[in-house]
Amino acid sequence: MGVLDRFGRIADTYMSEKDRLLEADPERRRVFVGHSVWPTEILRDSIILAAMVAVITFYSWIIPPPLHSAADPFAQAGFVFPDWYVLFSYGYLRWGEYLPQYIIPAGPIGEFFGSPVIAWNAGWWGAALTGIPVGILALPPFIIGRREKRGVEDPWFASAGAIYLAHVWFISVFSINIFLELYSKDLTNYCWSDSHNYLFCGRQAPWTAELFNAIPWILTGIFIFAVIYFAVRWFALKSMGARINPGTGRQIAIGSLVATVLISVVAWPVYDGGFWDYGGLGAMDEVEDLDELRVQPADTLVHEGKGNVWDDWADDCLPYSETQSLAVWDGFDFEHEDVTDWCVIAAIHWSDWGIYQPTRKVILDFAGENGHADIDTGRNAGG
Repeated sequence: MGVLDRFGRIADTYMSEKDRLLEADPERRRVFVGHSVWPTEILRDSIILAAMVAVITFYSWIIPPPLHSAADPFAQAGFVFPDWYVLFSYGYLRWGEYLPQYIIPAGPIGEFFGSPVIAWNAGWWGAALTGIPVGILALPPFIIGRREKRGVEDPWFASAGAIYLAHVWFISVFSINIFLELYSKDLTNYCWSDSHNYLFCGRQAPWTAELFNAIPWILTGIFIFAVIYFAVRWFALKSMGARINPGTGRQIAIGSLVATVLISVVAWPVYDGGFWDYGGLGAMDEVEDLDELRVQPADTLVHEGKGNVWDDWADDCLPYSETQSLAVWDGFDFEHEDVTDWCVIAAIHWSDWGIYQPTRKVILDFAGENGHADIDTGRNAGG
């Protein structure tokens, strides 16, 4: 068989397959024209991959994993988390701690199993909520039919899938927020005194935490824009119909963007403040009790010349000769310790490294813990 005969058979096979597809059931025919692999498909996948790598790299940089000492096989781990692919379920389990708890009579079934009631607690909530995303995974074959669809063929369904993935991602992050809180304090403006009274501060610039905190609000702004834009566009199409033109569409988009920016800017202080003035949006039942907190920063003894930031704080650490009247020296072991090896970091500095009396603008030394108030002499104290 010659070359021309081979090409003829290939062309005949192609035409036969084309006719078969055209005459087949309409459900098997694609009504949208696809895109070429290069450059559309490759560039799109490259951008998505680069975005994912950028996010992972950013998280690795802002919260670097520390090198701890070797694990003790006889000690219980401080934090135990499940594998990454079931973190979303663990997130629902933790979420259930904030949901209402119920006692449900079990009736005859409960009597049979020896449990007259069912305590609908966080465990039950976690199991029930986990079934929602797992069940959603089983729905696409029944919703979109027996054949697969590309995102360009059904953008609404593709958007729903993206929202689903985003929800699973954020509920997974929520499940390990205790872990993230530990390393989010690794900032240069957050310091602490360890068990040896060495002064340590974090390593990352404070703006990294601000950016990390702003990401959810930026995503919320994008969601608000989508809601406003599509709602206004739907209303305009229903009311104006064919009079809608590309210029009107641009006006709707610009107006939605302006409204979104205004809403985000005005509401940012509320979000950044943890919804404190709004009772945590129901997360805190008795906010007025917080005003009665008596926790406060204290003058703290630290070792001179110790810690990773001593060069920066050497001038602010007050020696014994200037602070001997403070209460922080009351329990000091003068017999075995040399006072020249110690100094005091004043309480005013520690107020920037923790949350103290959050509902008060002026920190008060209620218990006289720092020795700043002396009723007998009238120093810093009213009559």
